[in-house]
Amino acid sequence: MTVWCAYAWAGGNGPWILTEAQWSGVTQASQVVAIAPLRQAISAFDAQPGARLVVVHNGGEDGLFWASNLEGWLISLGVPTNRIIDRIGAIKPGRIRLQIEPAPKG
Repeated sequence: MTVWCAYAWAGGNGPWILTEAQWSGVTQASQVVAIAPLRQAISAFDAQPGARLVVVHNGGEDGLFWASNLEGWLISLGVPTNRIIDRIGAIKPGRIRLQIEPAPKG
C-alpha cells in the first residue's frame, strides 16, 4: 500500500490523463497527491495486487523528462519501481496517460 491511500478516491478503471497545466510547478509531495488523475490512478492501482502502472508519454526530450520526473515522485510516494512501466505512445504533447495493466499471469 502506498502513502496515497490517505488521498484515495475511487476513479474507475482509467485511463487517466495528466496535463502539463496540472503538473506545472509541482515541487512538493502534497502537490503531487492533490492532482485528481494521479489520486484516481493510484487508488485503482492499489486495488489490484501485482498490477502495473503504465506511464504513457509522447517521447521526445520533454516527454521523457516529464515522465521520469513523475515516476520519481511515484516511487518516492510508495509505488514500487518494478510495478511502473514507462511507455512511449500516441498521446498529444503536454499530456501523460496513466493506465493499469493487470498482474502478469504465471
